[in-house]
Amino acid sequence: MKPLYKSKSVKLIGRRTVILILLFIFSWTYVAGQGFVRSGEDSSCLAARTAAGKDNYEEASQLIKRCLESKSSTDAQVRAENLLIGAEIEFYLGNALQALDYAKLAEDHYLSLGEKQRKLVGWFGARLKKIRATLEVEAGAYQSALILYQEGLTILNATNETAQNSGGESGRLKADLLAGVAFVQLKTGLYSEAISNLNSALAELTDSPQDNYSRGGILNDFGHLLNEQRSHRQAIGYLEKSADIWQREKDLFNFAMTQQNLAVAHRGIGDYKQAQIYFERVRDLAVKNKFEDLETMSLQGLASLFQVRDEYKQAAESLQKALGQASADSVRRAEILWRLSANQIQTGETVKARTSASECYEWASAQKIENLRYLCATNLGETYLPDSPPTAEKWFQTAIEITEKLSRRVAGREPEKVYFMQDKSAAYHKLIKLFVEANNPEQAFAVGEKLK
Repeated sequence: MKPLYKSKSVKLIGRRTVILILLFIFSWTYVAGQGFVRSGEDSSCLAARTAAGKDNYEEASQLIKRCLESKSSTDAQVRAENLLIGAEIEFYLGNALQALDYAKLAEDHYLSLGEKQRKLVGWFGARLKKIRATLEVEAGAYQSALILYQEGLTILNATNETAQNSGGESGRLKADLLAGVAFVQLKTGLYSEAISNLNSALAELTDSPQDNYSRGGILNDFGHLLNEQRSHRQAIGYLEKSADIWQREKDLFNFAMTQQNLAVAHRGIGDYKQAQIYFERVRDLAVKNKFEDLETMSLQGLASLFQVRDEYKQAAESLQKALGQASADSVRRAEILWRLSANQIQTGETVKARTSASECYEWASAQKIENLRYLCATNLGETYLPDSPPTAEKWFQTAIEITEKLSRRVAGREPEKVYFMQDKSAAYHKLIKLFVEANNPEQAFAVGEKLK
């Protein structure tokens, strides 16, 4: 079975998300150099691993269930491994709740081992943390995910004595955990920290073909981050390298993810024709292969191009379809609500726009997604301009505060900060206009100085 960078049901990239995130499904073989005891283990357990190795996930899901129901092996380590394999299979199939149940049970068995034994199988504990973190990311619980990724790194760093027997697995696992931390930092606006962790993740990898999945994912995350910073031309280089890896691996899902991010990058540099080609490619791949979340992302992207061309009716249709496909209480839904509120502002649907932007802002605030908070705060300000200028002022000031906090976190030198601010000036300009119309030139001047 190929290691996964993203699941088919992933709710990440706007990475990504995607994060971003390798899941390795393989038999754990290291216990004091001897491996897990397998005497008397039910044959369905081995058959499940074999089916997973051939990418027959539905069959593997049934077999691992039969394996776990068997009482032929009561060894805690073996049970923990089989439960982890079950969690990873169910995660791939998009069954998040079942995956979480398996992961929690696996951790219970792992924690039942003595301290010395747990240390010998430290990688296993780190992999458990990784899949639990991935499930938290899928649910939009980024702060919980961050803690789990960091716990995985702590476990891994405490088991260095096994690294020489890993055949490179230790480096790949550490790279995955670092990339997971970086993804959460990216989503919460900690750009410099995310860049640092992505560089550290790449440094853990070798030229081995086995590292391709980790490398492809990390390069995609670099592109995603640079898109977030509005360094779109830089992003294209990373994303094209990532796409090359997924093409060689014949991984259509992750290839489509990079095409989505390439579409965003080309839209960012004003190449709308090329952006539309990429968005439509993602949509077609998603429909053909039933990548539902990717179809939702492509619809959102195409809506953004309709908006650029002032085709607001077509944009609304795409966004409403995307909203119907998005999971409740997810970052994808919040992003769609932001774009929908912007569309509703343009078509004069102020009340609807305020409702959409409010839901987006509340969710982004709860999850500390600062860039999304800024966007929705700006839209809220616009919805209050006609009937409550003081309330509009409050929201624009909130947006500016978020922007200034984010700009201090941008990775790179002054040009990167300038790129980042290119689409962050709306709240400043709206507030300046508000103060001018209220005959407050001094306050308008002060905001203008901030923008400089």
